[in-house]
Amino acid sequence: MSAIDSITRAPLRPSTILILVTLLVALGFSTPCATGAPSCPADPQALPPHSCVIYNSWNGDGVSNNPSIHPTFTTSVGWYVLQVVDYHWNFGQGQDPAAFNGWIGIYDNTSGTFAFKEPAIGWAGAFEVPNSFWGIFPNAWLPPGTYEIIDSDPSTWSYSTTDSFHVGPDWQPYKGFSFIVASPTPEPGSINLIGGGLLLYCIRATIVVRRKFRS
Repeated sequence: MSAIDSITRAPLRPSTILILVTLLVALGFSTPCATGAPSCPADPQALPPHSCVIYNSWNGDGVSNNPSIHPTFTTSVGWYVLQVVDYHWNFGQGQDPAAFNGWIGIYDNTSGTFAFKEPAIGWAGAFEVPNSFWGIFPNAWLPPGTYEIIDSDPSTWSYSTTDSFHVGPDWQPYKGFSFIVASPTPEPGSINLIGGGLLLYCIRATIVVRRKFRS
């Protein structure tokens, strides 16, 4: 029995569900979209409908703190940004964003202003390390342009220098770990990983993982 299968046999606590759905996205359970540019979940129930991963600089290697390169991306089409998730492993200690007024923002390199900037929500990541995942859920329109992901606490933001376990197509050495989930249309209401709506997607995602590892 695989480690993933043993997790899915246990009761689906909210923390376990959040970890699994985040890792599904960050660790590449995805296939190219029709455009070939972004990537979409292999199972459309793993994420909100019609959503795509438009940026992913994560990988599966060991990490350090304080990246020298901020994630930067260019999009030729507009998106409603649903989620931005950064990794704050911080040597297995995590970092509580609420304790430091932590935030994540998308900075418009053309206008020199933030497209949006929101307080981050923290939740447990790998090995149940608390607050190693930071996320915002803006459900906000992002027009075509070139943007930079800014994290308020680079001193605990994770990056890696090796790529033995390649995952994100946007990974490069010394670049902060971040991924963006977006959609061509806004989601009804606000998106929140703690809310019941996405909880259903997370439960379905754990079933998908279980089936993948059994096949």
